[in-house]
Amino acid sequence: MLWNIINKLFRSKATNSDHIHVKGMWSVLQGNHNGKPILIRLRTIAKELVGDKRYPYRVRIAMPFNHQDKKGMPTSEENQHLDSIEDEIGRLFEDNNEAYICIIITTGGMREFVIYRTKNEGIDPK
Repeated sequence: MLWNIINKLFRSKATNSDHIHVKGMWSVLQGNHNGKPILIRLRTIAKELVGDKRYPYRVRIAMPFNHQDKKGMPTSEENQHLDSIEDEIGRLFEDNNEAYICIIITTGGMREFVIYRTKNEGIDPK
């Protein structure tokens, strides 16, 4: 159900612009999913990458929390750790315009990073 909502947000096809500038702003959505709070960050330019033939692969990295509150959200200490991980994922994936973190979902004791990528080399599908 969550992916249906996200897919509706990105319903239109990508532009075929030669230059996609994704180092931009993020939109933040808050709500509830299965009775728990959910926080979704969407890169505002991500709509251009969904359906773009240059970025056909979607990589998802889910990080379970070591420390969470009663609602399944990270503690402030855990959030600092997750922010460091996010920076590292960005550094590893976003070099050379080959991949971009487009969606970050925080809910239910985990944070998931959704990355659109030009190739699937070096990704273990497990």
